[in-house]
Amino acid sequence: MLDFIDYLAGLIDGDGSFSIATHKSARSPYLMIQVAQLDTPEFRELAEQVGKPVWSTAKTSAGRKMAKFAWCGKDAEQFAKIVGPRLRLKKRNWLITQEFFRAREAGDLGWMLELKAQMIALNKVT
Repeated sequence: MLDFIDYLAGLIDGDGSFSIATHKSARSPYLMIQVAQLDTPEFRELAEQVGKPVWSTAKTSAGRKMAKFAWCGKDAEQFAKIVGPRLRLKKRNWLITQEFFRAREAGDLGWMLELKAQMIALNKVT
């Protein structure tokens, strides 16, 4: 029987994305995991269930409003360690994420930025 973590893994496989982000106020790159879907009461309820705020994004070509929520930084890292092994379609993203953890632990900014470029390229095809 599927549990809630399996459900979230499936949601991320289908409607999620991994990214290694940089921000001028952050000292080093950080992990972000986002989920985007149509803005429905059910989606907002799910976001509330996982403790994430929802923000609206652009409309679809049919004019329907989209929404998303995200795990960022340390929160994303903890979540990734739980959900990552259960991913199927985003397994390569998870492998890059694991390398990112090792690069950050080693303090290798060049390696982290190379992994960011790999994640960007991978996100263009998945």
